[in-house]
Parts: sequence; structure tokens; C-alpha cells
Amino acid sequence: MSYLTNHPELQYNLNNKNYSLKDIFRRVAFSTNSLNNNKIFADYYVIDGETFEQIAETIYGNRDFFWILVLANNIVSNLELPKTEQEVQTSIDTKYSGSAIYFSEYLNGLKAGDILVKVALNDAIKSESSTISDVDTSKYALVKGYDPIFRIVWIDGDIDTFTTGDIIGFYSVDSSNNWQEFNFNVKLSSSGNIIQRSFAQPEKIEYYKNSPVQFNDANGNYSSPYYNGEIEIPSNAIGTYPTDLNDIESITKTDLFAYMNAKKTSFSSITTLNRKIIDDNQKFRIIKVLKPFYLNRVLESLNELTTSNVSKSITIDVENNTYGPN
Repeated sequence: MSYLTNHPELQYNLNNKNYSLKDIFRRVAFSTNSLNNNKIFADYYVIDGETFEQIAETIYGNRDFFWILVLANNIVSNLELPKTEQEVQTSIDTKYSGSAIYFSEYLNGLKAGDILVKVALNDAIKSESSTISDVDTSKYALVKGYDPIFRIVWIDGDIDTFTTGDIIGFYSVDSSNNWQEFNFNVKLSSSGNIIQRSFAQPEKIEYYKNSPVQFNDANGNYSSPYYNGEIEIPSNAIGTYPTDLNDIESITKTDLFAYMNAKKTSFSSITTLNRKIIDDNQKFRIIKVLKPFYLNRVLESLNELTTSNVSKSITIDVENNTYGPN
């Protein structure tokens, strides 16, 4: 039985011709009570390569009932079924290739298409008067993105393009393809002046796919990257920052800086980009499946509700064998 078999038809006029079309705007869903009732629905683990049609064939003996799985899981496409582990890893390696470079400095405004290049300075990097004296164009990379929470510059380049000992200059490209220094505000100490710079020294370099998207405490809860060992700066909400974004000294007291420099931290685990994508794919492996015993009851309800003059959005309550406007 096709999901649309008993849907009413709409009369549609086009170029003075009348057409009968199925009313595909009728929306049917299972009630929350039904979905959460383990007497009616069971969890099913989807293996690599399985389709809704194959699962329907296995459970109901008829692949045409794949739409029941679609309704039960609020899924619109086979694309929402899990990919194989190899497919996921290949996708990660392709989409998130490149390196992650961590900086203490807050590079507000850095964007994709900007340029990182190795430079030399006329003075020590900690000197407020230091400026760029030379540019080594043999070592450069394009920016693919910037994560201001973890202070990561994602570059389109090999992990050995730069080292943590390099001084890296930041440049934007103008409409004439000329390099313009990208300037950002920074305070070298809490009591120091806010100065403008266009260079910084990396704290850490690694593959982008291995960069963190979340820190977790011993209980598995989110831990702010800006925890300083005593209090949150200023809270534990995702996306919060220290009070003074430009103050390098305050950053050196946080979990984020400790992570960059492989020192002891208060968090107990890290969710990396690679891990998150793999885990998100795994979530698709568990789907809700209507038990075969209730199949006819659902088909009867579907037939009744789609042929009656009711709301466009309808809920089926399998346990009570009822339906009604959603």
C-alpha cells in the first residue's frame, strides 16, 4: 500500500485543462505517546547500506511499507540514513582537510580568503613597538575559516606549512588583489595598552579534523574553554568569552590556553570535530519501527483520515486507535 493511495484528489486547472492530483499536503504523524510506547514501537539498528525499503521488507514482508518508517522517524530521504564508517571518514578527510592553528590573540574579523604568511620582526614579539620587517612568501596559506571560541585559524595547507616557532603575518586581499595587512587589537598584558598588530605566534598546530568542538567535565557536561581553574569567565554558556577579548594575559589563565600548550586542565574529555561527525552519523542508526502486530490498525486509521474531511495535519494514536487534528 502506497502512503498516497487513499489521499483525496485535488482538481487543478492548467491552460484550460482540468487535472486530478493527489493532495500531498496532507500531513500524518504518529502521536508522541505511541512513539514512546515500547509495546507499539521498537528500536531498530540500521546496518551499513540498508535502505528503508529493505527494512520494510524485513519487518513487514513488503518494501512498499517503507513510508511507515519515514513517518515514525520524521525522515524525508534515504540520505538521512547512516553512512558507512568509510564514507564518513572519507567525507571528513575531504571536507575538513587542512590544519588548525591556535593563537592566543583574538583575531576579530579574520575570514576565509585571507592569507597567512611567515614574517620576520624588527624587534621581539612581546615588544609593543615591534613591526613586520620581512615577508617569506615561500611559507604561506589561505584561511578557510576562523573559530573565535577556540581561537583556531583553519588553513588550506599541510600541517608542516608553519611551526609553532614561526611568526605569522595576517593579510587580506583588496579588490585589486593587493595584500593589505589585517590588523587586530591586542593587549600584551592586563595593564598594557591596546595596540594594533598584524602578526602573532602560534600556540599549537594540528590537523583541523582533530580540533575540539567541545570540552567536557568529569560528568560529561560542557566545560567552558575559558574556565580559569576557579571561576568561569564569565559563565559556562557555549560561546562566552573573557571579559576583555584582547587581553592575552587573561587567556593564559584559561583551560583553552592550557590545552594549546599541553598542560593540565580541569576538563576530562574533548569532543573533536572528527568524533562529533562520526557520533552524529551514529545517531541515525537507531530508528523507531512500528511492530508488525499494529500494521493493520495503522493502515485502517490512515485510510479513514485521508479520505475524510479533516485537518491537513493529523496525528495517529496507535494505542487508542484514534486520530485527530495535530
